Amino acid sequence: MRFLTISLFNKALFLLLPFSMMACDDSPKAFSPAPLPHYRIALSEMGKDFQQEVSNMLIQQVVSGGENPTTVTVTIEQSDLLDDAVQAERSIFKLALRDGKWVIDSRINQLRCYPERGHQSFSTAPCR
Repeated sequence: MRFLTISLFNKALFLLLPFSMMACDDSPKAFSPAPLPHYRIALSEMGKDFQQEVSNMLIQQVVSGGENPTTVTVTIEQSDLLDDAVQAERSIFKLALRDGKWVIDSRINQLRCYPERGHQSFSTAPCR
């Protein structure tokens, strides 16, 4: 009686053979990159001058719609800015899902001033 002996090396090749044959498929595949996370879409809209100076940053994302969200609010706040009047800046982005893509519906920019330089709560009014 003869026995087939497979060494550990040959066993690994034998087990990997089906997977390597699947990789030989030359048919063209449609490539669709993963969609950007909502906060990355908002960050990309901040512009090239964003975070060029040292400041504290807070990013908050609120998703509505449960497992299949339809709207998202992303708030990006920078504080302790190196500015004599503006203490903090806040940008609020409203995103909506349209035709399978997230798009920015609106953006509101707000400022909070240092004491003696204007309003102490976030507002669209400029600081003095």
